[in-house]
Amino acid sequence: MGETKERIAWPDAARGMAIILVVLHHAVLQTVEAGLAEPWWSWVTEGLRTMRMPLFFMAAGLFAGKWVMQKTWREMLGNKVLLLLWVFALWVPIRWAWLRIIPGYDDDEALSRLISRFILPNGGWFLLALAVFFIIAKATARVDPRIQLGAAAAVSIIFLSDGLSIGNVGWNGVLTFYVFFLLGCYGRDWMMQATQRTPLAVQVGLVAGWVGAVSLTMWAGIDGMPGISFALRVLGLAAGVSLALWFAPSRLVRHLGQSTLPIYMSHSLIILGIVWVASLVWTAPPAPLVVPLVVVVLALGLSYLLGRVAPKIGLGWLFTTPKWLSRTYDRMTTRDRSGTRSR
Repeated sequence: MGETKERIAWPDAARGMAIILVVLHHAVLQTVEAGLAEPWWSWVTEGLRTMRMPLFFMAAGLFAGKWVMQKTWREMLGNKVLLLLWVFALWVPIRWAWLRIIPGYDDDEALSRLISRFILPNGGWFLLALAVFFIIAKATARVDPRIQLGAAAAVSIIFLSDGLSIGNVGWNGVLTFYVFFLLGCYGRDWMMQATQRTPLAVQVGLVAGWVGAVSLTMWAGIDGMPGISFALRVLGLAAGVSLALWFAPSRLVRHLGQSTLPIYMSHSLIILGIVWVASLVWTAPPAPLVVPLVVVVLALGLSYLLGRVAPKIGLGWLFTTPKWLSRTYDRMTTRDRSGTRSR
């Protein structure tokens, strides 16, 4: 009984860990840039990059498999893709407006760039990436998963190499992380079994090996070399799953893993606000060593609270598909046997 609960719990713990690492990343970026945190935090979050998004997209794939392989196109588009695209499109202007309020971002987020953010995303890009992943995975569902994984891995290896980019973080992410989404979709059963059989000593070895490999390659300056960057992310994923098994008993981490959407969409804007206020209060922070961690706790708490409060005050549409949009989709896609649209 305990083993079954752990097997079910660890994917949520993995998502909880991933969202904490994402929040930490943005907290480090903003606090270091503002001079509120020690510069070595940038090195820490750079190393965590090898675990953060691979774990996030693999965990998303674990929960996406049934939609890709068992549901109809209409069900998948209406329940998953429509939600992702709605929340992404809604938060593009919200993010733009917020950045107009925070001093120092006007030049980067001028009105002329607002429309381009729908096509070349920055904040919230993972939603667009997931929508694309669902569609591609559904369209290729009849292709041998080994061929899909091999092709996606080859693309990932290429675009994880230093200096290779298509010029946008969102579309780079699509090309880089699709393989991990597919791994979650098609490797769920294998991973569920493997996590039950893997001894604690092996889990510790994976985590220690990942820390050592990342530290060594970053020190040597070869972490961005072709093949090495991808290998580090595969090892980071294995270490992340091991850590997720350790954190699976934590109700807090699992609960965060079940609340990722409001946290992901709002935390970076909250961090910008916190750092702006902190910069006004302190020219030199009292404890630069822990400032990023304090910002993480505040941003996690406030973004989670926003997700809980929003539905209660009529703002649930910030993170869920509004009823009018769902009804419109249903009318457009539901037809009777004669081929005419349902009334």
